[in-house]
Amino acid sequence: MDNFDLDLSLRPKGGSGNTSGTSTFKDFICKLESYKTKFKNLHWGAMNDTLHLRVDQFLDELTDFQDELSETGQGIIGFQFGPNDIVTTHLNYTDPIVALTTLKDKTLAFHKSINSNPELIGLVNSVEGFMTIVGKFLYLFRIAAK
Repeated sequence: MDNFDLDLSLRPKGGSGNTSGTSTFKDFICKLESYKTKFKNLHWGAMNDTLHLRVDQFLDELTDFQDELSETGQGIIGFQFGPNDIVTTHLNYTDPIVALTTLKDKTLAFHKSINSNPELIGLVNSVEGFMTIVGKFLYLFRIAAK
């Protein structure tokens, strides 16, 4: 299970983002970047027009969530990502429902790790809003795949 131990001590702006306490937050942002790449590939490889459109719509939501979470987190935690900090890893999913289900699990783990810290309430709210979107798109992907 993922463990996100976020250090809320102020960090100087313009750092590399690789300091202790920020790496787990950065790792989650990197995971989101990997999922963005995967969903773009699933969009291009969709087997029908409806799924093609739905995956593209979800990709827009994922992009907005990652941007909001990243900028809010950098503000709350007090650091700034460097220009080479966000890297992707290959995700080997061929089904958007499976990909979205695993993204949901990773996002729930992140939520669990930040939920008890009142200083992170803005991040918690963003994650909870995104989870509503994930539920909606799991439904839409399932009916589009029929």
